[in-house]
Amino acid sequence: MLVPTGLSPLLLEREHESAVIAAALGSLLSGSGAALCIVGANGIGKSRLAAELARAAAQRGAVVVRTAVEPDGSAGEPFGALEGLARAALAAGASLESDRARLFARARAALGLDAPTGASRRAEPVSPVSGSLTEPVASGGLVLELVEQLCRRRPVVVVWDDLHHGWDETRAAAALLTEAASRLPLLVVSTSVSSSECLPGGTLIEPGPLTDRSVRTLIASCLYGSPIPAALVESVVDHSGGVPLLAEELLAAGGRVRSPPGARSRRPRRARA
Repeated sequence: MLVPTGLSPLLLEREHESAVIAAALGSLLSGSGAALCIVGANGIGKSRLAAELARAAAQRGAVVVRTAVEPDGSAGEPFGALEGLARAALAAGASLESDRARLFARARAALGLDAPTGASRRAEPVSPVSGSLTEPVASGGLVLELVEQLCRRRPVVVVWDDLHHGWDETRAAAALLTEAASRLPLLVVSTSVSSSECLPGGTLIEPGPLTDRSVRTLIASCLYGSPIPAALVESVVDHSGGVPLLAEELLAAGGRVRSPPGARSRRPRRARA
């Protein structure tokens, strides 16, 4: 029985995208900010590219703060992503010097981080309509202040995963940070399924589907060299449409195709090489 080891450790056919990311990271470490918009279909590898960027940035001494934007209607939206980013920034700046203590004390109070044990971190539930989360967080202004403080210490990378799910408040906060990147050592990165959600002035990165040859390489890497039935390989190749995550899911399912209403549709591959 074949047991896939998990996601492929390989980043295939992303040389151009990786070069753009490397250039932006190099500029960041030299003191120049920017914005990157990674756009593509579900499963194409947007979050993987963002994760590779975050890993490389952290290894080179940058502060990385990251938040995932949940679909509309999820608990905590439209403020959940902002709160997540504020919490990540607080965690990254826990050792800030005492002259910044008042700012971070205000942030912690706004997020309920200093509430007594057993107490709720919010006075009342968050409603997507009323927006009951504390106003400094809801507006995005507090997030900007936190990120600005972090930028005084080291270059900062902010990653917004799945920005297309965001409410107007989330997009406004992302735009606010993007504007700040023009004057700070700040790299703002978003992932989304549509270029219409691209950060204003951001550089567009559009990873495409893999060739059949690369899908086969991906399959082999998931199984670390274990023998693979040819029929399984071809089934995954034929039904994945060159989408890496879909190929991994099909492999885990033994090549069985499940296509409920609304499922990802096949997309044309660039080549059958």
